[in-house]
Amino acid sequence: MEIDSDGTFIYCSPQTFKLFGFQPEELIGLNAFNFIHPEDLPKIIKKLEESINKGELRSAVYRTRHKDGHYILVSAKGGVFKQNGNFRFIGVIREIEEQKKFDEKIREYILKYEDLEKDLENKYREKILTLKDSDKKFRHLFQTSPNAIIISNFGGTIIDCNYATYKLFKYKKEDLVGKKFLQLMTLPSSTLSILQNVYDQLIQGQDVEQSEIQGYNKEGKLIWVCYTASLIRLHDEILIQFIAQDITEKKLRGDT
Repeated sequence: MEIDSDGTFIYCSPQTFKLFGFQPEELIGLNAFNFIHPEDLPKIIKKLEESINKGELRSAVYRTRHKDGHYILVSAKGGVFKQNGNFRFIGVIREIEEQKKFDEKIREYILKYEDLEKDLENKYREKILTLKDSDKKFRHLFQTSPNAIIISNFGGTIIDCNYATYKLFKYKKEDLVGKKFLQLMTLPSSTLSILQNVYDQLIQGQDVEQSEIQGYNKEGKLIWVCYTASLIRLHDEILIQFIAQDITEKKLRGDT
């Protein structure tokens, strides 16, 4: 979206209808601030002022009104530029309601983590791949694998990842390790649902079947990956290992 210094919509992309229920032409000329939840409006105005004063991109999470009258949670990122002496703001907005629900689910898992680890160890010992005794061999395979390998805890925090991960998702190591993967990546709601099912299956000790999902890398490019997930024991801790193969070109060619 693009708005002028008074908050008036100048341009809205066609995706506006899918997100807010409004056709782009319905919003042109209206004031964007009138759609923001009153409790969130001061925060958004402050972000805009910061962007004007510092000339930097700003991001914010807030509630905005759908055409049906209810509010939806969105994430916006954008910046201010000058045109003919006037300030204009260009921003990219996406709905994060599904992401919020998924994050809440992850927080529930974090609270149960200690008991969960003991339960997994007792009930599904044979399903957990133990790597402690072959750590050196594992590290070699981990780093040289052509597939992206991500190791995280049950809270979704990335413990480690290999070079192929950086190459696939276009993130540097410092961008990933210690961060929550699902908060870094822009993911379609369908992908979030699939990953939620993966967590549920792992917690119940079930085998996770190979599957295909979509997501956006750091550069905003939509990619396809084929992945598997499993439980591993590394340094006396039970972790989740995701192995992902880039199949974007295969999908674009229409291969099955």
